[in-house]
Amino acid sequence: LEWSFFESELLLEKAPSVLMMQMPRFGTDYKLFEKIMPTLKLSTTNILNQGCRQCVLCGGRASRLCRQCNETLRFPHFTFVNFCTMCYNTVHREVAPDHVPIVLPECTVPFGKEAETRAKNETMDLFAVLCINTSQYVAFVKCGRQDDAPWCMFDSMSDRIEPEGYNVPSTKLVDGFHDWVKDTDAAVKKVRQTAVRDIPEDLRRLFTDSYICLYENRALRESVC
Repeated sequence: LEWSFFESELLLEKAPSVLMMQMPRFGTDYKLFEKIMPTLKLSTTNILNQGCRQCVLCGGRASRLCRQCNETLRFPHFTFVNFCTMCYNTVHREVAPDHVPIVLPECTVPFGKEAETRAKNETMDLFAVLCINTSQYVAFVKCGRQDDAPWCMFDSMSDRIEPEGYNVPSTKLVDGFHDWVKDTDAAVKKVRQTAVRDIPEDLRRLFTDSYICLYENRALRESVC
C-alpha cells in the first residue's frame, strides 16, 4: 500500500473510514505471488497528508520526508523515510548532505500523554476479503468487531441444482482462521513454507485467490454510527 502511494506521489487528505485494496493479480492469467497473506491491521499513517508520522531513527514526531534516502536504499525497511527535526539536523545532514528533504505538513491529530515524543499511528482493521477464481467468487467476512471474532466464508456457487441449473450459494464458519492468519513473522513463514495442497481447503482459497481486501477504521465508523 505505502509503495503504491510512494510511486504515485499521492497522499490522502484525511483518514478513510473504509479502504478497498486490490491485490496484485488479474484474472487467471496473472498472479504476482502464489500465495498472499492479508494483514489484519493496516497502518495508514504514512499515506495521510495530515498524518503524524514517526521518525525512522527515534520514533518521535517527524517533520521531514526524504525520498532520496528511500531511492538509494539507505533505509530498506521503510517506504517513507521520515525524520524529526533533531535527527534530521544531527544525523541526516551528516550522512546525506546532498539530499533535499520535503517539509511535512504540521500534524493536526491530537496526541495523548506522549504528545511531545511519540507519533500517533493510524490503523485500519481487515473485515472482509473478496476472492475470485475464474467466474466464481467467495467472500471471507469477519463476524464481529473484536480481534478474535470468528470469520465466515460465503461461496456464491457451492452447489448446483439439476436439471434447472441453478447455482446454490452457502455460508459457513471458517475453522482455524486465527491459527493461520496472524500479523506475525511466524504465521507468514508458516504460510510461505506450506505447500498449497497442504493448506486447509477454505483457507487455500483465501491465500491463493484473494483479490480485494476491505479495511475499516473502527474509531471513524463508530463515530458516524
